[in-house]
Amino acid sequence: MAHVRTKRKPNTKNIGRIVLSVILVFALMAILMTLSNLVKGKNLNFNLSKIGAVSAGAEEAPWVLDGQEVLFSPKGDQIFVQLAATSAERNEGLSRKDKLKMYNQDGKIVTEGMLFVFDYPQVTSFWMKDMKFDLDMIWMDSDFKITHIEKNAKASSYNAENPGSSQFFTNGNIPAKYVLEINSGFADKMDLKVEDILKMQ
Repeated sequence: MAHVRTKRKPNTKNIGRIVLSVILVFALMAILMTLSNLVKGKNLNFNLSKIGAVSAGAEEAPWVLDGQEVLFSPKGDQIFVQLAATSAERNEGLSRKDKLKMYNQDGKIVTEGMLFVFDYPQVTSFWMKDMKFDLDMIWMDSDFKITHIEKNAKASSYNAENPGSSQFFTNGNIPAKYVLEINSGFADKMDLKVEDILKMQ
């Protein structure tokens, strides 16, 4: 005997459950993405926030990128930093790059810089291979407290003919998590000293 198939009325409870499930999946995905971004920030130990084109002075500085990290000196000077967080980025550093841009905004310095980020606090050394300009180097701990400053590291201190004889710049025996490179003379212009803390306001 043949069976007659009858159309069943859609169960509104099942449809409601499906819609609710889809909404919950999307909400969970959004939460996971947010947590992932937070974890990435924590892995770098950043106490920084990202600031965009509405930042003070950004209209006068076309090199300020939307979402770029910025360090603030105790006096309120701004250092827009390019991160060197991988081994390849740290090895390249500022080699072959032109002098870092800067200008004054209402008596405050706004400048570029490079922030070297290490996996853990350690003693590090730098040389001036392929550098076009002199630097100030600022070593900091995990809280961005300055532990050592090397002023006026000369581009000419690198000996291309005999690299082993080149001058190296180091933080001695005080481990550091971050190293900031800025144009030579700017550590003094921003009145930076050991024990000062750079931060985001």
